[in-house]
Amino acid sequence: MTYHEELMRAIAEWSNKPIQDEWSFASFRERVIGCMSADEAFQAIGVTVAELLNQTDESNAIEVLQTVIDLARRSDTTEVHPELIKLLPNISKVFGQYGEYAKSKHRELLRFYRIDEKAVAK
Repeated sequence: MTYHEELMRAIAEWSNKPIQDEWSFASFRERVIGCMSADEAFQAIGVTVAELLNQTDESNAIEVLQTVIDLARRSDTTEVHPELIKLLPNISKVFGQYGEYAKSKHRELLRFYRIDEKAVAK
């Protein structure tokens, strides 16, 4: 199964109401991202941020954003993936409408990459 297929499966599992496994996304990240090389994790960021913007549920969006954060850490670089650079204004706009926890996760991503929150908001 490809990374994208695994990600979509994790999103689908998380979308079940009620959620049957509260640890499904954490297990996905540990199982899939934990086995990636730095380069594989960097490349997976592009696929993941594209799916992030497809999420209409705040809880799903938070879990996918946490996946981006975990991939960024695993990639072992603060180089920002081109797809993330391109979509960051849209991501910031969406997360600006969410609750405080979602906003704190968004700020965590920005801090990792040393991106000024105010610069993205423009």
